Amino acid sequence: AQQQNAVRAPESPSTCKASQLSATMDRRESDAIDGGLGHHAMTIAIQNQSSSSCILYGVPKLTLSYSANRPFAVELCSNCGGYLFDKQPVTNIALEPTKSAYLVMGYNVNDGNGHVHCTESNTAMLLRLYLPNQSEPLGITIPEARICGDIYVTPFLAKPPVDGSLPRH
Repeated sequence: AQQQNAVRAPESPSTCKASQLSATMDRRESDAIDGGLGHHAMTIAIQNQSSSSCILYGVPKLTLSYSANRPFAVELCSNCGGYLFDKQPVTNIALEPTKSAYLVMGYNVNDGNGHVHCTESNTAMLLRLYLPNQSEPLGITIPEARICGDIYVTPFLAKPPVDGSLPRH
C-alpha cells in the first residue's frame, strides 16, 4: 500500500487584534509634517508584538480624552484627506512579527479666532485607536497636546511618510 503524504497549504494570516499590537507616536516623522498656518500631523507606528503575522486593514476609529478620562469632543474625518494629505488607498497590510504599519492624524493647533473648540493647553491627552470591528483599543498618551477642530485620519499605511509627505493621488 502506498502512503500519501498530505501537503498542508500555509495558513493565511488572520486579522490583527489589538492584543498583538503596540502603538507609538513616531516623533521624527511627526515633527517633519508641518503645513504652516497651524496645520500639523502626527505619525503613529503600529507594531506587531506577537510571534505571528497578521493582516491590518481599513481606517481605525479614534477617540481622544484628557488624562483624567474626560472625553474631548472632536469631529473625525476618516480617510477624507485634508489640508496636509490626500485621501489614501485602503489596502490590506501583512504585518510580520516586529514590523510596523503607520497612520497619520492631521489636525490644527489654531482656534480660528475662538470659533473652534480646542484641547486645554499643555495637557496630556489619551488617544484610543480602535481597529475595524474590534472593541479593545490601543492607547497612546500624547504629552502637551493642543488640537483644535477636525481631525483627519489616514487608513493604515505600509510605509511612513517620507520627509513629512504622503503620496498625492
